[in-house]
Amino acid sequence: MGEQGQQNAEDQAEPELLYHYTTEEGLYGILKNDSIWATHYRFTNDTTERQGALDFIMKELDQLRIERKIVIFDEVAETFKKSMNGIFQLFDTFLVSFTRDRNIPEASDISMEGDRLSQWRGYALSGSGYSLGFQEDRLKKIKFGAENKSDEIPPINLSQCMYLNEDKIQKARRILQDIFLEFQSRVSQEKTVSGDAAVYGQMPVMLNYIDFCARFKHLSFREENESRMSVYIFDEREYLDKIKYRDGKYGRIPYVEIRLGLKKPDCPLKRIVVGPSPNRDQAVVRLRIELKQMGIHGVEVVPSKIPYRNW
Repeated sequence: MGEQGQQNAEDQAEPELLYHYTTEEGLYGILKNDSIWATHYRFTNDTTERQGALDFIMKELDQLRIERKIVIFDEVAETFKKSMNGIFQLFDTFLVSFTRDRNIPEASDISMEGDRLSQWRGYALSGSGYSLGFQEDRLKKIKFGAENKSDEIPPINLSQCMYLNEDKIQKARRILQDIFLEFQSRVSQEKTVSGDAAVYGQMPVMLNYIDFCARFKHLSFREENESRMSVYIFDEREYLDKIKYRDGKYGRIPYVEIRLGLKKPDCPLKRIVVGPSPNRDQAVVRLRIELKQMGIHGVEVVPSKIPYRNW
């Protein structure tokens, strides 16, 4: 194997990291609290996403009816749609955003991962930002804390956002078929389509639908290559002590903390990129020392390779 081939093999052996871009305040909040904040979906940058997902899936329902792949009378269809909207309202969804750099042209070199100019501009103020690289398979093992709770732990899902229309159609149709089978079974048993038709079916079926809504993104955002960690809370009354607030530009923003286990042997944090700034080299040295003081080991700290500009 030539030198280039050997290098490529070594690169492919590296675990893929998902990057979370944040400010200096955000970085130290994560490190000191050993947790990352998941923001309520209604307070994210694009508040229309979930409604767009609902509109899309309703459109696919109508198309399935035209193709006669779902046979349903008009009045039943309207109740079915209301039920879908009801499921839509049952969950409080909290989100953490990551970006996936592997296999995109501008980050073909692993050393350039977590160092994207568009992300620095969008999420790191005045160049004083940090990019945290988390090992994907370790993030997927994290559980949302549910100490002393009698019910099930709210599920956490980590998956890639959907941008392409064909991906959305395929997923939406599969979900609709599953939900319709549950709906049809309920209607058959109750001999009615009235009443509280929103609460029915199996939790996995409903979660697949909510997850579709959480991962639905407009094609124009494809450059972000986003993956999302989502926490779905079915009954917020059981978790009121978990919901906290931070100050935002337009008021207080609800969030929940997801514990990371940064001091454990299977710590998911593997790499931190110090964003473009005139003092990035000093920041790298300082952060390496601080990580040791905090008892966080095995994290590579590197400076951005992007020339500093006061954007």
